[in-house]
Amino acid sequence: MRLSTPGSSVRNDGCTPTLRQVTGGATALLLAGWLVLLAGERSPAWLALGVVALNIGQQAVLNGGQTVLYALRPEARSRINSAFMTCFFLGGAVGSALASVVRSAAGWTGVCVLGAVLAAGSFTVWATEHLRRPH
Repeated sequence: MRLSTPGSSVRNDGCTPTLRQVTGGATALLLAGWLVLLAGERSPAWLALGVVALNIGQQAVLNGGQTVLYALRPEARSRINSAFMTCFFLGGAVGSALASVVRSAAGWTGVCVLGAVLAAGSFTVWATEHLRRPH
């Protein structure tokens, strides 16, 4: 899915109004996915729905981030993407380590709360930026 087209009011950082909306919706979907997963401990249907929500939200945030980064310096896409994906991987590794510790201490509910808190943090960053910048 292409989130920006030539002439669609792209600012100098590559972020379009549509991309900002998609990012906000995706971070909200991540938060909702973790809340749905709370019921997934006992229900395969809720588990599946939560996993799908997390996957869609995560992919939209990833693709949106790459869209913005690629617009910064098109000639440096490979280097920028390498740094971005390294940071993305490190964030996933830290999240996995935290989830392991939380799972031992607080079980499934604790892991879902951790995920929801992290997703809420992402949504808060998006909302703060969204309100600060003109649409």
